[in-house]
Amino acid sequence: LRAGVADVYRRAFLDRTAPLLARLDELDPRTRRMATDSRDLAERLHRIPVLVIPCLELADEHLPEGNQAGLWASLLPAMWSYALAARSRGLATTWTSVHLDREREAAELLGLPPNVRQGGLLPTAHSLKTVFRPGPRLPLEEVLHIDGWNGPAPRHGPGLGNGHEDGPRNGSEHGSEGGPGKESRP
Repeated sequence: LRAGVADVYRRAFLDRTAPLLARLDELDPRTRRMATDSRDLAERLHRIPVLVIPCLELADEHLPEGNQAGLWASLLPAMWSYALAARSRGLATTWTSVHLDREREAAELLGLPPNVRQGGLLPTAHSLKTVFRPGPRLPLEEVLHIDGWNGPAPRHGPGLGNGHEDGPRNGSEHGSEGGPGKESRP
């Protein structure tokens, strides 16, 4: 079963990333490492002892239209909690959803009824590393948007000003960084 899931994952991974893998030498170091690490996972997934595939059982086989945040609001935090609990016990996990590009194939392999949907895949094993450090993250200023994606919406009419009644933030309408919607740190 594990080998079958790994095969579905590998085929979905190659479908998705073949163009990227063909030009590894052109990629910046960070992207190249992510691509090669991902390729290594796809090639070795069958050897990982535990593959956790969290699922939701729906009323019928169709995901509801519209906002699905409430639907996935219990499953995704449970996945995160599992990963943290595993880590606290010396186990390594990685969160991936690549196999969902071929979700129906994986469901058939697992014998899932049509009303059960997969939320991801958490390969779990003892780590080969002994020292861990936080993964690279973009600065908060580059991913946090205040008052909308591009900053505050223009407000019109008497007394509405710029939406900041105590004046502009940090000396400018959009903060000291100059980017719309990006709040600067004090």
